[in-house]
Amino acid sequence: MNDILGEIKKRGKIKKTTLRDMKNFFKDRVEVKKILDKKNPLIYYVNFLSEDEISYAVTYIKSGKIGKERFMTKGHYHKKDLPEVYYLLEGKGKILLKKGKSRKEIIMRKNVFHYIPKGYAHRTVNIGEKEFSFLSIYQTDSGHDYKTIEEKGF
Repeated sequence: MNDILGEIKKRGKIKKTTLRDMKNFFKDRVEVKKILDKKNPLIYYVNFLSEDEISYAVTYIKSGKIGKERFMTKGHYHKKDLPEVYYLLEGKGKILLKKGKSRKEIIMRKNVFHYIPKGYAHRTVNIGEKEFSFLSIYQTDSGHDYKTIEEKGF
């Protein structure tokens, strides 16, 4: 496991997501505006590495809240109907899954690969007091649709 994590850090790219990037993803828009008037905190960042057919990413979600909601990823659907796998590295987190009216919540556990079935929207949430990180593995051409969740909510 350390070999792939080292390769992601060495050869991967980093994408940072701040509150300004997520202003439409948190429910408490008044609190979002109040915070953004003073600062633009980092919510999470992703260090990712795409190989030919498989991509690896390590997501780091900071600890914190916006109103009553904990820091989380934007969440997404895949543009192609493909699954994904998550593996907890550090901290405490959960995965939220949604497909139609079906909703699931998975508390991530150490030494367990958490399977994200195809067709489900998925989002991760930091439920701890420290930074939460996990490895994700997915088919490179799966694509990410964040817009649907931004417009319709999770």
